[in-house]
Amino acid sequence: MSKQSEAKEKQRYSPNPILAICDNCHHMTSEMLLPAWMVKANAESQAKIDEMKAIGTEARLYRVTFYGDEEKREKNLRCDLGGFAVKKMGSCVDFANKEVSNG
Repeated sequence: MSKQSEAKEKQRYSPNPILAICDNCHHMTSEMLLPAWMVKANAESQAKIDEMKAIGTEARLYRVTFYGDEEKREKNLRCDLGGFAVKKMGSCVDFANKEVSNG
């Protein structure tokens, strides 16, 4: 093993450090929500289906529902410890790495 490799190992050098920010913290919670236009479209679609069922029409012919896993947005970012709103790039002294914490 070279002197450089030994020095890196001794100092626990990491070329890809884990930053102590809220986005990497075990205590940060959030909700994944659909955009408002998808929620509205789903409600309108369901209303149309209910209307078709009420008059006896085949409701399976009209089905537009957005699940939007790729469109979901992270909302309501909060710290579990204090319950306050946070920003992803924020930080505090109670940082706990997501990968290390098994709590």
